[in-house]
Order: sequence, then C-alpha cells, then structure tokens
Amino acid sequence: MPSMNTNQKQALFRSPVLPSQCRDWSPYLRLAHDFAVDSGNRLFAKESLGDHALHYFYQGDGSYELEGQVHAIVPHSVFLVRPGTGYRFQLTPGAEVRMYNLHFDLVEIAASHCMFPCPVADAPLKVCLPDNLPSFQHLAGYSTYEQLFSQLLDAAGRSGESTHLHSKGLLLELIALLYSSAGKEGRQATIWTEHNAAVERVLHRLQVEPGYSYSLDELAKIAGVSRSLFCRIFRTATGMTPQHYLNRFRLEQASRDLLFTSMQIKEIAERYGFASVHHFTRKFSAFIGEPPAVFRRLHKNTLSDK
Repeated sequence: MPSMNTNQKQALFRSPVLPSQCRDWSPYLRLAHDFAVDSGNRLFAKESLGDHALHYFYQGDGSYELEGQVHAIVPHSVFLVRPGTGYRFQLTPGAEVRMYNLHFDLVEIAASHCMFPCPVADAPLKVCLPDNLPSFQHLAGYSTYEQLFSQLLDAAGRSGESTHLHSKGLLLELIALLYSSAGKEGRQATIWTEHNAAVERVLHRLQVEPGYSYSLDELAKIAGVSRSLFCRIFRTATGMTPQHYLNRFRLEQASRDLLFTSMQIKEIAERYGFASVHHFTRKFSAFIGEPPAVFRRLHKNTLSDK
C-alpha cells in the first residue's frame, strides 16, 4: 500500500467543517402537543413568544398571519414562529382542525428550564433559527415530519438523560428536514408535489380505515400509479416500505389510544387489524418495549401527574 504524506492523512481524518450558524445548536424541547382544536375556537393570536414554535397543520383550513404576510392554512403546512415574534391565525368555521405543535429553544441555556409558556422577556436571550429558513412551508416530506413529531410527543412524556439527548437529536432531524424541504424547487418540486399527492391519498385512507388488510396492489390503485412507481415514491416520502409504514402507523396510533382513551385493549387490537390480543401484545411489545397493559399503566399515570 503506498504511503501517505501528512497533508493526505489530515484530509482523511479531518472532521467536516459545519456552518458557524449551526455549530452550537443543542435544542431543548419545552412542549409537544397533539392539538385537536375545539370547534368553538377559531381565532388564535400572540403578540410575541419567548421561544421557537412550530405550528404544523395535520388538517385544517383558514388563514395564518406571520411576519407581515398572510398564508392559507392547508393540510401539511408548517409555520415557524421565532422568539420575539408574534402570530395570528383564523380558522374557517366548521372546519376540522388538528395541529402538531412544538415549542423549543435552539440552544439550551439556563433560561430554557422554565415551564410552558416561556416568558416573553426571555426572547432576547435566545438564539434564533437563521432567516434562510422560511417561516412558512407546505411540506414535501410531511410523513417524515409527522413521524418525528410522534417520537417527540413520546419523548415529552418521559424523563432521563437518554430521553433528553434523544429529543435533541429528533429536533435537529426535524430542523434538517425543514431545510431540505425549503431547498426543493423548480421541476423537481413539481414532480415531488405530484408524487406527494399520490402518497397522501394512501395515507388518508390509512387514517380512515387503519384496520383494513391492504394489499400492495390496492394501495397502488388508491395512489393512482403503478405498483412499482408507488413502492418507489412511497419509500421516498416516508423512508419506509408500505408494509413497514403501515405496521408502525398502527402501533403508534394504538399507543396513543392506550394513553388518551379508555378503550379496552381488545378494542384497540381490533381497531388496528390485529388478529387477536395476543398478536397485538406481541407486536406492540417488540415495537415499544413494553406490553400494552404495562405501557398504559406506567405512562398514562406519568401524563396525568404533569
């Protein structure tokens, strides 16, 4: 093997240089909230925030005013509110609205360790996401965003060093996703939008009928594309095969039902298409690390104590 000179060795082992703006980012998660908006609440406004907020609309209709611009609220739109900035949004009467909300600090400091809501007076102390990240996006990779949010929601209900570090990593992944989504443009974005709509049709059907036993051909037919194209664009959008995504989706939804409803475990198993309680328990334990009954007893109590 030929010998290497000193400069070559340095080139091989030198760490990549990060942009100075993100080198010190170490996010702190303050709040993760799966918010089904009551039909009586149609107007929301804050003059200023003390931390970052991400308002993601899983479903909804209306208008959102941010930084002097008004945007339409549509499913899979996300709004970034920076510290010291306010917002105002109005929802269409009668529209069903569900939001995935996050509040966080980009850099964890002593002032980060406060209860929600973060004091507005702390805004000048906070490091803000740079202006090169848009305040509004209609996400191309919305499925990945929703998966990251689901994991952050789970992390918000837990404690310990490993969970704290995990939530930092998830927030950085989510911010990276926003940068990636903002960078899509031109023809590539047009093609992505068309494929995105096809995948969205499938994900909507899974939401409506999560327990149905779907074949790959049926899912491709729902998407309106060929089987081979469907498999490719679905993996691009979600990072998973359709079957892997469906299994994960069912178990994540089942975990929420265990925490936030009084449904019997047998009912939850039937709702998400498991052949029996035993089958559900085996799959849930492998995915979560705890049987459904134990998960409900431990973590429902944790949430109720908050």
